[in-house]
Amino acid sequence: MSQSDIPPDTLYQVWADPDTNNIKVRCIGMNCVDNALEDSYDHWDALPEFIKGRVSVLMMVERGRKIKGVGMRKTNFVGADTFYLD
Repeated sequence: MSQSDIPPDTLYQVWADPDTNNIKVRCIGMNCVDNALEDSYDHWDALPEFIKGRVSVLMMVERGRKIKGVGMRKTNFVGADTFYLD
């Protein structure tokens, strides 16, 4: 299985840390034990392609809209975009 195929029952949360401007990635779910992704990236270009592609799609739609096979874009408690990738 490639990293572009997110396993079932797994979700990635992606957001820019407001204090450091690093991109934070959190794997949520049963299949995160062997997750090869880093927890933090210095800039968007350093993210894996499957994350950049899904975030790019979600940047083009309104917040709160769920795109099947991609995820959802929401606003977190400090007003920054948070992306939930599935």
